[in-house]
Amino acid sequence: MRFTVGQLAKVYKISAQAIHGYVDMGILPCVRDDNGYRYFDDYGFQILGTIIKNRNIGFPIKESSYVYDNSSLEEIMERLSEQERKVNDELLDLMTQVRQLDFDKHLLQRAATQKDVPVLVDMDKTFRYLLGNNTKNIKEFIKEDCTSVSLWYSNLFYTQSSLVLHYDNEKIQNYSLCLMTSKTNFYERIDYQSENLEIVEAGKAISIVTAYKNEVNINQLESLIKQSLVKYPEYCIKSDPFTRLVTSYRDELCEKVNIIELLIPVKKI
Repeated sequence: MRFTVGQLAKVYKISAQAIHGYVDMGILPCVRDDNGYRYFDDYGFQILGTIIKNRNIGFPIKESSYVYDNSSLEEIMERLSEQERKVNDELLDLMTQVRQLDFDKHLLQRAATQKDVPVLVDMDKTFRYLLGNNTKNIKEFIKEDCTSVSLWYSNLFYTQSSLVLHYDNEKIQNYSLCLMTSKTNFYERIDYQSENLEIVEAGKAISIVTAYKNEVNINQLESLIKQSLVKYPEYCIKSDPFTRLVTSYRDELCEKVNIIELLIPVKKI
């Protein structure tokens, strides 16, 4: 059979420009008639179908010539296996995003219905990247460790802003600004080690979802820590409490609102 560009475009529901592009790339064979018009035989019809199918499963068009020309079954299998690995990586990425979205929704639901209520939870192993404190500001850290900073910020869906509260004698003495992430996200997304990296081991923690407006309220956080230890007298603080930013927004009065989870790592007395 013999097909024109227009006929193929209508059958496959793609533009004539796309077909011409595939021809110009050398992956779609065609024949020219006496008037110089392009037409396609059965093989060209089938190749176009294969191109579109592989495009729809994410196969890079620019690499298609390796599949469609001067190839073999073994080479095609290897190329498709490589694409399968890429799709699986993307699927893992999407599944991680779904987990994070679900977790954020859970925390926002607590903010709406259980604000400032301490809850005992199982805390995952946590990794914190220190950005600055009262002795060293964020600009100095970025200058010293710009590779790690860029890596953590480029993964902001999997990392969250955090304050580490240096708590002693029932007072928050000072705090450090960090980016934090869970064990799962750290190992899947961030593989750069740094001297500014801190690890909080998995274990029990008291979780409180709260909100503050404009600037961080240290007195509010101190009060929540004390309230939590009163509710769970059989536990004591194991390591410095820290916050996890859930979301930030401006309310109807144009005030800055931060929804955070306060986590207090604890152990049995």
